[in-house]
Amino acid sequence: MRELNRLQHNRIPGRACLTMCIVVAVLLHAGTACGESLRSKIHKGNVLYEQGLYDEALEAYNDAQVDAPDSCELHFNIGNVKYREEDYENTIETYQKSFKTKDIKLEAKAYYNTGNAKYRAGEKTIDIALWREAMEYYKRAIELDPDDEDAKFNLEFVEQKIKEALSKQKEEQQEQEKQQQEQEQQREQSESSESEQQKQQNQQEQQEQQASEQEEEKEEDKAQEEQEQQMAAAQSEPQQMEEEQAQAQPDEESEEELPAQEIFSILQSEEEAARDQARAAAARYEQRVLKDW
Repeated sequence: MRELNRLQHNRIPGRACLTMCIVVAVLLHAGTACGESLRSKIHKGNVLYEQGLYDEALEAYNDAQVDAPDSCELHFNIGNVKYREEDYENTIETYQKSFKTKDIKLEAKAYYNTGNAKYRAGEKTIDIALWREAMEYYKRAIELDPDDEDAKFNLEFVEQKIKEALSKQKEEQQEQEKQQQEQEQQREQSESSESEQQKQQNQQEQQEQQASEQEEEKEEDKAQEEQEQQMAAAQSEPQQMEEEQAQAQPDEESEEELPAQEIFSILQSEEEAARDQARAAAARYEQRVLKDW
């Protein structure tokens, strides 16, 4: 199968170009000398083009345009030079100036070459829109020249390239979506892992907090127990002291009672003695009275 780089880039053969130039010269009512000069310039440009000297060929064609500025054939040849220089934007613009020709064959070739330029312009960036435009130019070339096998081949070729490009874009899109899904899954897994780690960390912190609280409660209970023991001990000491005092109190009372009894005995003794004295005194008085009498 032929590749696109084997596309024939049509241009006007030297003899055909010379014939057209003569027609242009007649239409422009140019003089014999002027016609010879125009044909000479076009022939010079064609020779330089065949030799691959595109800059010199372009200069010769531009020089010829001074005598025939509206020549569709010259626009076509200039478009060929720009195409070889890969200046596709200006190539297309120049070829389109050839569409005004009354020569159907030339118009068909201009459409064909414009399709080539459209394809080449889109080839660098895989611009499917430009390729579709190229197909439209090939279709127009086939309408003008149904026997143009190159145009038919290129039409099918570009159509296949578009299908391949679309398929590749679809695959790339699917691959991109797959990568995005994988990245999303990885992100979700990462977030889930981070969430799980955070959850475990929170649980660990809660456990540590609970353990700390339990330890604090134990310490508080221990402190409270010690405090209660101290309070109980403090309360038991006065009671013990009271008991000791209660046990010691009878002895003290007995010690205090002993002097009271002695005092009572002394008082009783003194009272008895006083009574004895009183009785003795009374007795003496009574005896004196008896004596007085």
